[in-house]
Amino acid sequence: MAIIIRCGCEAVYEQIEIRVTEWVEDSADCQVCGYVLHSWRGHDMLSFNLIKNPTGYKSTLACTVAPPDRVSRKS
Repeated sequence: MAIIIRCGCEAVYEQIEIRVTEWVEDSADCQVCGYVLHSWRGHDMLSFNLIKNPTGYKSTLACTVAPPDRVSRKS
């Protein structure tokens, strides 16, 4: 299920939650202003897709967080 997230700079994101087997600790920053949109830890990874950019710049980047080098295992 997708959730719509709006940053203070008026950027709009679609947030999708993905269940993973590894323990994840991470956060996602706004691609427009750098504000921390959300931070989390657990077995759910979040993906943020920019769907409205208030600057008018067309970005094709999706912010899929928790790349392999930032995933940590719970001990």
